[in-house]
Amino acid sequence: VEQLDSGFSRQDIESVYSDNAWQCADRDTPFGDSLCSAKIGTFNGFPSRLITFYFRSGQVGAMKLIYRDPYHKQIMGHYIGELGQPDNVAQAIAEAPDADSVLQWKLPKGLLVLKKDLGKTDEPAMLWLAAKPSR
Repeated sequence: VEQLDSGFSRQDIESVYSDNAWQCADRDTPFGDSLCSAKIGTFNGFPSRLITFYFRSGQVGAMKLIYRDPYHKQIMGHYIGELGQPDNVAQAIAEAPDADSVLQWKLPKGLLVLKKDLGKTDEPAMLWLAAKPSR
């Protein structure tokens, strides 16, 4: 995740991770105009289900990883260990009803977001964005 940036193309992703059976399609999403997904067993050693790269004009704009929910706290701990505390840690641990429910790490070339806690219906996923959304 720390190495991701919008300079990577769809061809870069498909060739670097050629062991994956990529399913790609042109599809307008909030993250781009095409995407490629692959079922995966692990990501950074954590049991996972699916990884999706979203592309805008052929360049990576976002990456979504769906992992296995029992590993949520371990994944969160991994990124705290690798990247330090989230940039919004004060807002996330506030004892207020409007406390941030999503942790955010600003990276040199993107933004990593991960829910602080998973509810029963929440998808266990993390998202990397090439740029922070304006809203």
